[in-house]
Amino acid sequence: MAPPGYVAAMRALLSMLGLLGCASGSLPPDPRLAQTQVRVFESTNGGQYWTLNPEPLATGLDSLGLSVRADGSWWLTGLDHSEEPPWWEWYVGPRVRGLERSPEGTWQRQTWWPDVGDTRSVIDPQYLGEELWFASRPMATSGDPADVDESVKLRTTPGGQVVYEARGLADPSPVLFRGQRHVFVTELGRGVVHLTGDPLKPARKWGGYTVPFATVIDDQIWLLSQILQNGRRYPVLNKSPDGVSWSGWQPVLPMLPKGPNTCTSPVIGQTETSLLLLCVDERVAAGPGGAPPERTGRSH
Repeated sequence: MAPPGYVAAMRALLSMLGLLGCASGSLPPDPRLAQTQVRVFESTNGGQYWTLNPEPLATGLDSLGLSVRADGSWWLTGLDHSEEPPWWEWYVGPRVRGLERSPEGTWQRQTWWPDVGDTRSVIDPQYLGEELWFASRPMATSGDPADVDESVKLRTTPGGQVVYEARGLADPSPVLFRGQRHVFVTELGRGVVHLTGDPLKPARKWGGYTVPFATVIDDQIWLLSQILQNGRRYPVLNKSPDGVSWSGWQPVLPMLPKGPNTCTSPVIGQTETSLLLLCVDERVAAGPGGAPPERTGRSH
């Protein structure tokens, strides 16, 4: 006869091994998403004219976020589809992946390991100083939260505390401007929503625009978004001198004949000599299986 507790211990061990097997045997990344390319545009005259870097910066990275650090480095966060995360991240907490630009201008792949609390669903990560802002679905299931008619939580680190919740929420982009916090998100059916206050509440919305990114340049909030232009999803820009009044959306980039098919998830940063705008070409020619499926919640 087995010793007392032996059967229960074996069952627990088998259950754990089963969980590990499921985790390590999960589906690999969609090869179409792994073919997306991060492209870089540069302007030396404040955004009046832009030139395209001929070589893609990276592949397989989308849902971009950008944090320009005090030491001059840049953290370009996102969802990395180039490889499947290891199974053990489910148990120890997810890492954030992306690229880091040194003060000298060189880029390399990077990972960060923030304290996200007990959540394992870290979507559309964006740093604001040492805080990480991200969307989190109730379950760590695949699919774009902006396409799903369910409640999605906006969380921050450390601890992963919930600061806002809405149906089909995605793409959080917080910014500090003149001592006030402004947060921009995509919400299903509402477009880009501007959140202010404590607790956060909607201040205004822009229907039809999606995937916001906010930063401060020339003592103004620069708010990027994307919308369909001439059949292609490209960025537009809205500026505010006070966080209340806005200049109105204007196209940012030229649609070059040999430029990106799409320029989605746009982010922008300022160096000592120029502006760099980074975005994702989701429709790379000759990718395996064709282009990635359109995401209805962010298709504008």
